[in-house]
Amino acid sequence: MGLGAAVLPFGQDHYGVSGMLFHILNHGVFKTTLFMCAGAIYVYTHSLEFDQLGGLLKKYPIVTFAFIIGALGITGMPGFNGYASKTFLHHALTDLYSANPSWLLWLAEKIFVLASALTICYFVKLFVNIFLGEKDWSRLPARMALSLQLPLVIGAGAVICIGLFPQQTAAAVIIPAMKAVGFGEVSLEHVAGINVWNWHDLASMAITIAVAAVILFLVYKFKIDSLKFPKWLSLERLFYQPVSRGFVGLCQGPVAYADSKVNGICHGIGGLFIGICRHTASLDGAIASLYRQAGAGSGKLIKAAGLLDKGINGLYSTLGKGSLRGADKFAAWDQNLDALYKNLGLGFSRAVYKLDAAERKVTEPRVQTDGNKAWRLRLQKAMAVVSGKISQLNVEILVAAFVLGLVALSLILYGLLAAR
Repeated sequence: MGLGAAVLPFGQDHYGVSGMLFHILNHGVFKTTLFMCAGAIYVYTHSLEFDQLGGLLKKYPIVTFAFIIGALGITGMPGFNGYASKTFLHHALTDLYSANPSWLLWLAEKIFVLASALTICYFVKLFVNIFLGEKDWSRLPARMALSLQLPLVIGAGAVICIGLFPQQTAAAVIIPAMKAVGFGEVSLEHVAGINVWNWHDLASMAITIAVAAVILFLVYKFKIDSLKFPKWLSLERLFYQPVSRGFVGLCQGPVAYADSKVNGICHGIGGLFIGICRHTASLDGAIASLYRQAGAGSGKLIKAAGLLDKGINGLYSTLGKGSLRGADKFAAWDQNLDALYKNLGLGFSRAVYKLDAAERKVTEPRVQTDGNKAWRLRLQKAMAVVSGKISQLNVEILVAAFVLGLVALSLILYGLLAAR
């Protein structure tokens, strides 16, 4: 109701929101206390039928005290926590009616007062049936456990504290909550300045109490609560049973059909995935086997490659050693050949020199020249005028050809000997 009053386009929304938040806080306090009272009673009496209870005031006074405080809070009695939040909500309705007078808002305010009066009535009846009267509870323990009584006392104390200090509670809890949802400083100051202790609000609560007193008088005077209305007039027959039958029929008909189809789809998808998983497992096993076989083959191949590499390394080593030995022998042979060339060259040079000297003595006895130099000059001159005919060759050319032939023959023979 508070939220509905806040969202209407006329009136002051801070009344509705502050009343809503304050009443949420109060419900958390007095409803918790009252439910704990019901739980404590059930723990000892094992009954929640209030027609079977009674006489618990003398037996368990702490529970009775906590129940009375919680009932005063939920009915909105001045001095208890429900009075402030119900006053805030009443302000929201009256402010709306002042801003936009209409019979609907007038009726809403009267229904609010009537609902508050009926709350007083049924809590009075609960208190009378549960705690007043005479009943033998001698079978129950004389005192409730402290673990059950202490929470009840704390809850009742919270109801009283909030009820005696509503403005401080609003400043500490309600205004910060309103600020968090975006209310401005003007609205917050207005809520902080609401004073519930005024004659107008107290008179409104007095009217509610008077309406409750009239209803209770009629109930107990004319036994209205004992009247039995026709079953067809009950809310259960008019509303709850048709709704429940319709819901059950909906569940058994279209919903059950849709559920079966959904189950079929889920089973089909599940079966499909199970099949995929099985085939995947088979494929995975085959791949694993292939990996094992490939690994074994690769191991063998690597082993054979290692042996081949070892053989090649041995061949390289043998060839290398042979090449080194051959190179050593070739170096020695080359040295010997160099020595042979040198000796042959010296020998042939001396022989040619001697032949030249002998020829000069025979052919040119009168010419006095330097031997070696003159001989070389003649040889070069003779070679320059060679015509290719043997008859025109002189002795120097023949000797040189002979020497070259000997050198070539020596190389061939030495090569054959080295090859053996």
